[in-house]
Amino acid sequence: TRGEQWNRLLNSGEEVEAIKGTFDKASRRARSTDASTESLFLLRSNASERKLDALAQAGELARFRYLHFATHGSMDDQVAMRSALILAQDDISEDENFERAVEGKVVYDGRLTADNIVKTWKLDADLVTLSACKTALGKQAGGEGYLGFSQAFFVAGARSLVLSLWAVSDEATNLLMQRFYQNLLGEFTESRGDFATGEAMPKAEALAEAKRWLRALPRTEAQTLVTQLVQRTRADSDEAPDGDTRGSGKVDADQDFSDPYFWAGFVLIGDRE
Repeated sequence: TRGEQWNRLLNSGEEVEAIKGTFDKASRRARSTDASTESLFLLRSNASERKLDALAQAGELARFRYLHFATHGSMDDQVAMRSALILAQDDISEDENFERAVEGKVVYDGRLTADNIVKTWKLDADLVTLSACKTALGKQAGGEGYLGFSQAFFVAGARSLVLSLWAVSDEATNLLMQRFYQNLLGEFTESRGDFATGEAMPKAEALAEAKRWLRALPRTEAQTLVTQLVQRTRADSDEAPDGDTRGSGKVDADQDFSDPYFWAGFVLIGDRE
């Protein structure tokens, strides 16, 4: 699961690379009609608090319509703004942090907190997706629901969010997110429901169709896709034996994805279109 173990994640990189490929295809298609798009891809050591802080301080984050995080999540049910996404840890220096603390600067600990987002981020984003565990949760506040990332990103300037309600399966999430972005950008070669080939879906329908697809995926096809995910991940990673697969034990030879645990965990909040 994408929960409280902070080992390097194996399948999140494959998820982000697949989504990047979908955006690259959409970008090439958009250029043919004189539209312009751009993307920034941060993986492994570059997916760090330092890198995001630099982008935030330079006002660069407001350039992007979509932000996608595939990482660990840590939700705080006592202090909402301490909820955090866990980012790359390998560029953290105790000596540098001591100097930064003396100078009154941000001390990097690899945790992107909701508080950091509220105080330092300025967005103009149609969608922020937190592909991690329990990111829709946080501090229970009665009629306000859960306080945490949802409030932080809306305050920062996001118009909609995709967040998770529980500790999600790594493999199922990978497949769900790939399908979701294909739907969102219209990057599919056969009609899907009421949407023709190449027709971009509204966010709510894009997520709903991805859930329906994953729920109905035949067992043999589900296992083929999971096997392909594992093979690609292991082939691309020299550190696979020590990595965290976030729930690999939950999918076995007799498993499909029909149980709601696999497909129902992510919700859309905000603008449906």
